[in-house]
Amino acid sequence: MEAAVAGVAFFLLSLLGVEFVILAALVMAATLFNVNDLPHLFGFSTVELSVFFLLGLVIVNCLSSKESFVRTPLDWPIFLFVGAAIVSFVHAKYNLGTVSMFRNSVMRTMLVYLLFFAVTNLIKTRRQLMRLVRGMFIVATITAGFMVAQQAVGSTVSILPGQEQVYGATALGQELVGTVRLSSVGAVTICMMLFPALLLQVVPGHMWGRKWLSGIMLLLFPAAIAFTFDRNLWIGVAIASVILALIVRAEGSRVVLLVSVFLIGAILLGSLLNAYVPRIGTMFEALSIRFMSLFAGDELVYDDSTQFRLLENEYAMATIREYPLLGIGPGAVYRPQIRALGDPPRSYVHNAYLWLLVDFGTVGFLPFLVFSIIFLVRGISAWYKLDDPILRGLAVGFSMGYVILLVSSVAAPRLMGTYGAVLVGIGLGVNEVIIRLGQPVQHNVL
Repeated sequence: MEAAVAGVAFFLLSLLGVEFVILAALVMAATLFNVNDLPHLFGFSTVELSVFFLLGLVIVNCLSSKESFVRTPLDWPIFLFVGAAIVSFVHAKYNLGTVSMFRNSVMRTMLVYLLFFAVTNLIKTRRQLMRLVRGMFIVATITAGFMVAQQAVGSTVSILPGQEQVYGATALGQELVGTVRLSSVGAVTICMMLFPALLLQVVPGHMWGRKWLSGIMLLLFPAAIAFTFDRNLWIGVAIASVILALIVRAEGSRVVLLVSVFLIGAILLGSLLNAYVPRIGTMFEALSIRFMSLFAGDELVYDDSTQFRLLENEYAMATIREYPLLGIGPGAVYRPQIRALGDPPRSYVHNAYLWLLVDFGTVGFLPFLVFSIIFLVRGISAWYKLDDPILRGLAVGFSMGYVILLVSSVAAPRLMGTYGAVLVGIGLGVNEVIIRLGQPVQHNVL
């Protein structure tokens, strides 16, 4: 019954515009709701069902109209990536006996990557594109607002039902008292939209009618990312910022000035509010300690968490050497218990790239590498090739968001979670639509 209701809801949303169904998948993956509480059908979550519904629309459109399947340079690598996951599952089930159920969490995540084809084929006009991107900004802003509010109220009440909150972040094993470490699941959506919001402040023109609207995002987004206490995301943002500065050389001074204004404003505002809300001072101190732990040298290397992950990587590398071609299958257990308590044999690897190689081998990893490189090259090239400043800014912004995702996935497997797959599918698809719509129309001359 619940699944039927979900199907009707998707259909009604599609009547308003397919972009709203795509946004629904994003909303469900952004921790605004607890995905586990949403309806399931045949073992698939509502997020995955929304992807299947959209792919069904793609097939119906191709069969019932004169419009052909929209082709992009990323099609085959993404298709081969998902196909390799399926081949790896079949091999693992019937030859290795390491996996038994197709609907395990890793395999379902791989299917979500197909959301890319729904975006490229169903978003056909600039109006649809702008509605989708505005919706993404709204989802990210609401998520960031809730995350900042959660940090403000502390552990007294849970604001975001989909967030997994850790009360009391740590730095080198020492608890940072009075902190709430927010789940970085929602922050991934914010990271994807951070640089598009920044570039919309720099390029001529606007999406909202007023530039100050994206200015609000530039206050909320960094704060929400900071409150995750996730150093992997912080490093990803820093690396993406350096790459962005190299790309937008002509506007580089404006970017630096804009970032400086917001940083100074945030510090001054925080100092002012600290006189009335002492908790703010505690948060600034905790963030500073957590950030400085990145430069702790041997103390960081020999930290218990770091050593655990290094040992985990050793087990992963041993598995990769033993099964280099097709891996051991999606979600298969690759290591025994390492710690004495609370650490059963697991399939989870903190390094997403090692996880991909463990589960799918080089046959699955190479297509991922190819579509990632092609996407970044095309997204960055759009800055120099597209005339529309808004489209240029969005294309580079989404590319930098993907850089954050790639960098942070070295120590947190964001690529292997549903929320990460949704962002990749939409982000890569949106950039291809941007490039298609930004190109001048070619007319045949007889």
